[in-house]
Amino acid sequence: MHLPRGSAVAATVVAMFFTTVQLELTRDPKVTRHCAGQDPEMTQGAYTDPATGIDFTTWSANPDSDGDGAFTFGLALPEDAATRDATEYIGLLRCQIKSPDHTGWCGIAHGGSMVQDLLLMAWPYNNDSVLTSFRWATDYFPPDPYAGAGAGSTVVDQISSWVNDTGYELIYRCRGCLSWEQDGEEGAANTTAGRLFLGHAQSFDAPGNAGCPAEMVVGFHDNGYGQWMASLEGVAREEYEEWAALATQTVVDDCAAGAATATVTAAAG
Repeated sequence: MHLPRGSAVAATVVAMFFTTVQLELTRDPKVTRHCAGQDPEMTQGAYTDPATGIDFTTWSANPDSDGDGAFTFGLALPEDAATRDATEYIGLLRCQIKSPDHTGWCGIAHGGSMVQDLLLMAWPYNNDSVLTSFRWATDYFPPDPYAGAGAGSTVVDQISSWVNDTGYELIYRCRGCLSWEQDGEEGAANTTAGRLFLGHAQSFDAPGNAGCPAEMVVGFHDNGYGQWMASLEGVAREEYEEWAALATQTVVDDCAAGAATATVTAAAG
């Protein structure tokens, strides 16, 4: 589903990309309870990737009665993240495929909302790789490439990925992803707070211009979305530096005449 930028339909549809509650992460327990109630279906768990040994704390959206909406996000933080705000993390995105052409996209909002937040999109490409793009929205339209201050230092380094008939997974190191600023608007996900307010969304349909992350166009999230408060207890790992060094996977896209090869995906800058 491809929507023209600025159209009334796009404004209505993409407004649902992430719900728009903007909550300051304070010590007020009422705020915590409200945030935690945004997506009561998110289930916390643990997962160890068998190929790398990376230990993740995970949060999963349970599928509905039709089997739609299955989604998992995993997180590992640097060892000192509880006492010093981390600037990076190792993440896991495991997303669902239910379309006949084996496409779709999924995404994470690092601050829990669509607007004025650092968004990371991921989608399967050519049935054998997962591409990514950082995005930024100033309103409820398809988000543009993130190009804020320091965007060139906001980088995904892939560790591993797979695609099959029912889903796709990406394990990645995300550098410079826990603070953001563009057009005078800024925010941060402060790990010393002991919790992060996060959002997710996914779609059955592939992005437009899927071969080139800088030019991709995202449509409606018709396969689930939500927000949740993620407790960071036990998420900081002493093995973090060892695991981060595994982020060397080569990624191939089609942004130029002939495929371009890179080991990282950086925001525009």
